[in-house]
Amino acid sequence: MKKHPHILLVTADEHLSKIICEFLNSSDYRVTAVLNGDSGWHKYNNESPDIIISDFYHNGINGLELAKMIRSKDSHIPIILMSGYKPDEAREETLRLGASAFFAIPLKLEELKNCITELFVLECSTDNCKESKANKFRSKESVMRKNGRIYIPAIVTVVMLLFPPFRWYNGQNIGYQFILSSHGSVNVALLAVQILSVYFIYGTIWFMRKK
Repeated sequence: MKKHPHILLVTADEHLSKIICEFLNSSDYRVTAVLNGDSGWHKYNNESPDIIISDFYHNGINGLELAKMIRSKDSHIPIILMSGYKPDEAREETLRLGASAFFAIPLKLEELKNCITELFVLECSTDNCKESKANKFRSKESVMRKNGRIYIPAIVTVVMLLFPPFRWYNGQNIGYQFILSSHGSVNVALLAVQILSVYFIYGTIWFMRKK
């Protein structure tokens, strides 16, 4: 969990903004406060906050529109909406949107802080779960690649030893018979060159992919 979670606060009420900022800052939360939805959208895109708290009604992009815009980019970030005007209607709209929580104004600051803490811990747990799965997948993929670098050339070598390149003499495939003949040294050399070529080609491909 981060030591200082970053909260984006969007409200046109400067007095309310000051109260919330002072309270949350005293609880080790880092708060960025803006006065309208347009500034809120800009701050969201440039500062990547951990939690959004927005008034439901304000000039420009209102709280509901801002929440929809943020949800279109991030389906997991906690969003808290608040309103002192028609709170019941605002609460219904909040639930319909899928925001994380709604608070009627005047706020109960301790309840707000507890809600923020719970939402942030839940969000961190979700991120850690995703990261753990991603690391597990990357680890498995790394093992598969490592095994591939070891086994693929070995398998090719075994196959080439068991089924050497065809050597035809008078229309017949004589295979290892030619290797064991008095002229077999030439065929052995060719087989060795082909095996080394397999390693060289595979090693080159692996090196290029690693880069």
